[in-house]
Order: sequence, then C-alpha cells, then structure tokens
Amino acid sequence: MWLFTKHGLLSVVADRNNPANLLVRARQAHHITKNITDCLPKYTPNADYHWRVSVDRAEFARLVAKAISEISYPNFKNAADDDLKGIYMKVWGNGLQLQADRYAKVTVLPGLDHSVDNP
Repeated sequence: MWLFTKHGLLSVVADRNNPANLLVRARQAHHITKNITDCLPKYTPNADYHWRVSVDRAEFARLVAKAISEISYPNFKNAADDDLKGIYMKVWGNGLQLQADRYAKVTVLPGLDHSVDNP
C-alpha cells in the first residue's frame, strides 16, 4: 500500500521477518520519522526504498487513524510539505486519467446519478 501523507510518501508491506509487523519504507528517512515518532529507520542502500522500519500492525493502524482524525485541510496537495507538492501534483494529474471519458463506461453504476451537476 502506498500512503501519501502531508509529511511523506510511505510504502507499507508485510514484514517477511515478522508477520505481526508491517515494513514501512520510504525514499527519505524523514518521511518515516515525521509520520512514525520514536523510530529509527534503517538505511538500506541496495533496496529500492532506502529507508525502512518494522512497525507493529496495531500500532501502525493507530498512527494512521490519528493522522485521519487530525485532517483539517480542505485541499491535501496544498497542505503537504513544500518538497512534496510537485510530486503529489504529478500523481494527481496521472490519477485524473482514471476518470477520462474512455474509462467512464467502466465506472458507471446503475441507480446513481451521474449528471454533471451532481457533486
């Protein structure tokens, strides 16, 4: 799972060495330390994500729930740290392709109002 937060982009996967934990990975160490306090990420220069830390699944779920409860912004991209805004804007732009007309027929569900005026 990729998790985009105001303070970093995290890649979260099962920890092969400890099934009770998740392996939280990042391209920059501070993306981990700003999102998971009291941890010291390990530097892994031969891996695609150079920084990683193993975190108890329940603890990580609590941290994500806390981050959700603290959302106060009306625009996520504008709330992100300055060094992330450009990256998040590119992801947003690429994601915009998912609602392009050529995909619309795939996402139309019966019984829903798909008119332009429906927010």
